[in-house]
Amino acid sequence: MYAVEIVAFVTSPSRHSRRVPDAEASKRMEARVAELRDQNDSTGGTVTYAPSGLGEPAFNKLEALIGHAMLSIPAVKGFEIGSGFLGAEINGSRHNEPFIPAPALDAAAHKTGIPRSRLHTKTNNPGGI
Repeated sequence: MYAVEIVAFVTSPSRHSRRVPDAEASKRMEARVAELRDQNDSTGGTVTYAPSGLGEPAFNKLEALIGHAMLSIPAVKGFEIGSGFLGAEINGSRHNEPFIPAPALDAAAHKTGIPRSRLHTKTNNPGGI
């Protein structure tokens, strides 16, 4: 009905080719990927210490967006956030927990420059990012 064309492109996806905020971790990842590529092999991975409070609380949750992206990769058959698959095996009274005040600053926030949320949970069983 309307002739609308949207064009976009990325000018700079990241400071590091592995798209992580830690330059040293990026170098280690590059070395590992190069090693495995030379062996015609691949690897899995984990993301740890993602700052809490990222994403939206109800719609377009970061967990849902990550799930969509991860499960779009043919080799991925599952992934975990928080307690992950264990959360399906324990009672809600053990799994769910209230928010409590978070420390003002921690090493990960200082290193990446991404501030932490003012709230967190004691164990992160519910898995919020």
